[in-house]
Amino acid sequence: MRVEAASRARAVTKAARQDVLARFRERHGANWPLLPERACFQMNDTHPTIAVAELMRLLIDGEGLGWDAAWGITQKARARAPAGPDAAYNGLMRRRAGLA
Repeated sequence: MRVEAASRARAVTKAARQDVLARFRERHGANWPLLPERACFQMNDTHPTIAVAELMRLLIDGEGLGWDAAWGITQKARARAPAGPDAAYNGLMRRRAGLA
């Protein structure tokens, strides 16, 4: 069961990155250095860190960018969520405040 969930998460991550890049390409063409200003990919427990590898793959294999260009864009377009008990508590408190 756990393997199936991980496989599903990888598939969703890949599809999401493909969708973002397709939408970006429709609006901005191949102006990939602009991507970090238009998209940000969050990574935490629910957004697998495979996102970095997948974005690199899409930029290099799919869009023909070189390693250095793809890596620079990937570094700028990723956001890492805080981890640990404080982050979970703060996130829970924000949600509760928003629902009140």
